Amino acid sequence: MGILNQVGANISQMLVPGTSAQALAQGSLTRGAVGTGFEAGGDILSGVGGYQQAQYQAKLAGRNAEAAQAAGDYAEESSKLRYGALGAQQKADAAARGVSVDSSSVANTLKTTAEIGGLDAAMIHYNAMREAYGLTAQAAVDKAAGRNALVGGVLKAGTSFLSGAQSVSDKWLMYQRSGALVGA
Repeated sequence: MGILNQVGANISQMLVPGTSAQALAQGSLTRGAVGTGFEAGGDILSGVGGYQQAQYQAKLAGRNAEAAQAAGDYAEESSKLRYGALGAQQKADAAARGVSVDSSSVANTLKTTAEIGGLDAAMIHYNAMREAYGLTAQAAVDKAAGRNALVGGVLKAGTSFLSGAQSVSDKWLMYQRSGALVGA
């Protein structure tokens, strides 16, 4: 029996009477392997959690994009109706004042009102589409972040596993050299 094995046996008897150095070494190796497994599992679960959260954010951004587009369509239609009603009111006011609705001044006023109404509707449409596009782009970014979180969790688990395996291997070699793992 080597001197390190004898020291290990003496220490094990002091710490846990009746327990051999071999049993303590095997327990240490087992705890290291189990701990590595739990750490790798936690890394994977963390990646899955990040993936799920990002996918939820992506779905939310997609729904918000649809809502922005629908709100824009509604506002655009409202603008068209509002300016159409304004043009009709201008025409009625001119007729009530005794001005011919076919006169060039009334025609110019109605034309300008229609052009401003068209510009307003176009701007509403543009802003709604721009907002929807931004939200759709955010959804794509969130989906990519989810995939990255999942891959990152798997890679981190692999790193934890390799690191833990190296630690257990180093302990095994140390115990074997000390004689604590006689016959192992």
